[in-house]
Amino acid sequence: MGVRIRLLGELAVDVDGRSRPTTDLARRPRQLMALLALAPGRRLARDVAIEALFGHLDADAGAANLHKAASLVRRHFADRRAVVLDHSMVALWPDADVETDAGAFEVAAEAAIGSGDAETCRRAAAGYAGELLPAERYEPWAGPARERLQRLVADLWRATGDWARLAELDPTDEAAHRELMRSYAAAGRRSAVVRQFGRLRQALAAELGAPPSAETVQLFEDLTRRAPVTAPLTASHPLVGRQVELARLRAAWRQAAEGRGGAVLVRGEAGIGKTRLCEALLAEAAADGWTTLRGSGSRIEAAVPYAPILQAVDRLLRERPDLAERLPSPARAVVERLTAASVRDEARAPLTRQEVVSVVARLLAGAARERGVVLLVDDLHAADDDTVGLVHHLSRAATFQRLLVLAALRAGEESPASAASRVELLDGRRAAEVVLGPLTRGEAAALAEMASPGELSAEATDVLMRRAGGNPFLLWELAAGDPERATSAVAARLGGLEPAVRAALERAALGGDVVRADEMSAFAGVTEEEALRVIDVGADAGLLEEEDGEYRFRHGFVRETLLAGVGAHRRAEGHRAVAAALSGAGAPAARIAHHLLASDRPLDAVPHLRAAALAALSVGAYRDATVFVEQALRTGAPDPPLLALRADVAFATGDPAAPLRFAEAVGAAPEAGKGPLLVRQARAHVAASDPRAAATALAAASHEAPLEAPADRDLATLVEAQVAWMAGDLDACERAVEEARTSALVHGSMEVVFGAMSLRDLVFHQRGRWPDALRRDLLAAAGSPVLASVLHAAHLCGAEAYLYGGRPYDEVKAFAKELAATATGAGATRGAAFAVTLLGEAELLSGELGPAEGHLVAGARLHAEVAAPGGQALALQRLAEVHLARGRRPDAEVALAAALPLARANPPVAWHIVARVYGTMVQAAADVGTGLRIVDEGEVGVASGMAHACPPCSIAFLIPAGLVCAEAGDTERAEGFAARSEPWVEALWAQAGWRAALDELRARIARARGDRNGEPLDGRAGDREHRQRAPAPRRQSPGGKHQ
Repeated sequence: MGVRIRLLGELAVDVDGRSRPTTDLARRPRQLMALLALAPGRRLARDVAIEALFGHLDADAGAANLHKAASLVRRHFADRRAVVLDHSMVALWPDADVETDAGAFEVAAEAAIGSGDAETCRRAAAGYAGELLPAERYEPWAGPARERLQRLVADLWRATGDWARLAELDPTDEAAHRELMRSYAAAGRRSAVVRQFGRLRQALAAELGAPPSAETVQLFEDLTRRAPVTAPLTASHPLVGRQVELARLRAAWRQAAEGRGGAVLVRGEAGIGKTRLCEALLAEAAADGWTTLRGSGSRIEAAVPYAPILQAVDRLLRERPDLAERLPSPARAVVERLTAASVRDEARAPLTRQEVVSVVARLLAGAARERGVVLLVDDLHAADDDTVGLVHHLSRAATFQRLLVLAALRAGEESPASAASRVELLDGRRAAEVVLGPLTRGEAAALAEMASPGELSAEATDVLMRRAGGNPFLLWELAAGDPERATSAVAARLGGLEPAVRAALERAALGGDVVRADEMSAFAGVTEEEALRVIDVGADAGLLEEEDGEYRFRHGFVRETLLAGVGAHRRAEGHRAVAAALSGAGAPAARIAHHLLASDRPLDAVPHLRAAALAALSVGAYRDATVFVEQALRTGAPDPPLLALRADVAFATGDPAAPLRFAEAVGAAPEAGKGPLLVRQARAHVAASDPRAAATALAAASHEAPLEAPADRDLATLVEAQVAWMAGDLDACERAVEEARTSALVHGSMEVVFGAMSLRDLVFHQRGRWPDALRRDLLAAAGSPVLASVLHAAHLCGAEAYLYGGRPYDEVKAFAKELAATATGAGATRGAAFAVTLLGEAELLSGELGPAEGHLVAGARLHAEVAAPGGQALALQRLAEVHLARGRRPDAEVALAAALPLARANPPVAWHIVARVYGTMVQAAADVGTGLRIVDEGEVGVASGMAHACPPCSIAFLIPAGLVCAEAGDTERAEGFAARSEPWVEALWAQAGWRAALDELRARIARARGDRNGEPLDGRAGDREHRQRAPAPRRQSPGGKHQ
């Protein structure tokens, strides 16, 4: 009898040439067949077989199960000799002619490798049909054979140059990735080079917690080096005057070239030459090989959040898509959402402001590392509030980069947001300011001579000087028109237009700064061919100018002069026509709303303003969302949903007025809608630490109509539990939280499941029952997708309290080991991943760095295999701490770079882990400057309150942030971080190392202020000497650089 057994891929058996499926065999009989097929001679000692398959059972039970498995194999094949057992041995088909594909491949591979012939190796490699027994990937008995065969096929592929398969087999094989990068570069596929490097970097970080080698990094940089991206320039004549001001911009640029970037605010009245001055520096930077970018604010274009920054980023990525490809996949997804087209999609899951800020900052930082970047944001005074906030962050983050931000603002027209940002940047010495005044008489005369079509008389020059007042734009326009009469060239050019052309340009001016043929056609009711003719006429007349493939009005004065001739009635009619055209074209809702508000029908804008608010929220533009809601409410529209939306935005942003906003929404809501709003108001009161007001709101909700939506009922029960917790009633809290958890699991209310489990952990910690509750949840998660999806996030705070709760580490480690074994035996892979990571954390905190590293690497891998990014992020963050403790800062940076996007991938997880990742990033910073930049980025979403981060977990960011600020001498900011930390240290972490870390922060603040008694402590917490320690102060070398 001939038997052929396939072990490569799924287990399969052919008997005398006939396929005998094994899919209907139970798992243990299949494993017994595979185990014996891999054994020499297909024979094993009975005890060895029992230990391999049934080692978790006692000897008698193991023997019984072995006999049962053998019997099932014999019955399946109707062959009593398929598995033969005697007193000491067990054998598979001992009397048959048996061949396994794995054995045949092994023989052929060894012979081919020995021959050194590439073609022979290629034929041998074809016999590798796939991974050995993938269904038994985690069984120890299959591991050695699998690894042996993988080494053989890797050698074969290496001999034949099959780098793609080699990299797929071992994602950490740098040599294979390098060869693939070279082949892609030779084919002109730069984006593929970047993608391959990203895959290698991610694999190394996830599996080994290590960065690519210097050789690989150098190859990548050599293969992807590209020409700089340059911003379009619109200047048509040389810069006249402004040499002192230009020298100040050059000085800031030189500082940025040394890695000490920042911002320069250029202020002045309209037409004073702000843009022209900034363009002069852009031209010099571009000529020197720098990347130059620009975007412009607009009262109308501000309808799209972040519009000026998106203009710059869009151009950067059109020419350098590889910069986005270098980002981890979650960050690339954010980039795609931020393109001009996708911002309009109001149905996607929302981004957070921190995601937006981080991704834009990382894109610019990547470009700045290569060549340096100068970013011009023109007309910042007209930009939306969230753009101002983003520019503010970029200006602060530029401090220690080769990045210079130029922001041009019209004096006297700043929005409250831009005015506040200006004051803060100047007070914090994060920006310089250049204020432009009128040109001198000599400069004005030179400019007038340049603009005038003929020679100017002295009298004409005097008239021009008086009319223009030293304003360059006015002076140019007057000189280019009729100098003798000082008639503006703009007015003269407009007067020479045929009526139809002027009318079309007026409608285009109503639409905004940018002039597009398709929009003009719709706005003015003309054909697209006629619209193109109008654009040509406007460009020929000097009213429009081409910039980056589209036309704009040459200056705000041009557009304003056009509109000045449009009466109020015609203007309102025009705005209605523009709104209708934009609506038909699917334009952003906020653009449509802008025109309806400007018409005589503001109530028609309300639905669009509501949609605009939702769209703004979808990209983390909370300030813009609030503005849109307030605009809608100012129309006088009785709109309860808008009041509810305003309240929800206030809660999401941590606004202390959130309870009041909910009260206003409740007052306007119909009776059937009051209950859910009262529940959300109660939640806001809990967030504001006002349990009495929360209880009052819940009581009011109970008197309203019954809550119909299960999610509302579940949230009400959770808030009831939170109120009981704050009142110290643990019995009532436990009853309510268990009711909320159980009901929310049935209804799929993920937010409530997460909150209930987190609160239940606190109760069980108080009562000493947390380990048992965790064990039950980890095992139950194997059969509950809903529970599995929140398992890790829900227990994060509980695990931290367990780790830092004063228990002996031997007890913590024993629990983690027992938990891992139980979860593995029950097939609960998520539970095993959680337990292995917990074990690594305990070993880290107890100073056992070697075992900690091994278990944290394993935890990251296991979490990745079950698609649990939060657990993977935590394992990598803790792994980074191990690297720091061993003095391997570059390895720590790689692990953290991989952890951050994973931490953000799921909001409940992000609420806990993002703060921890940023805190470790601060500790891993190479110098104080880098640390401050990370603090700036992290503060956007971590230190803003409960809406953005779990307060207890925020300690992991707040204290390291305070330490680096104190080291930099910014004691006021450091004191702010200490003040935010204090309540939670006292409430939850008084017995842990964070108490010592906070004391260390206070001491360093005092020392930075000159208090000799403020000597640094050792950062340890009494007898728990291996607890969480404060970051060591960076030493300053004699050369002045921090190390």
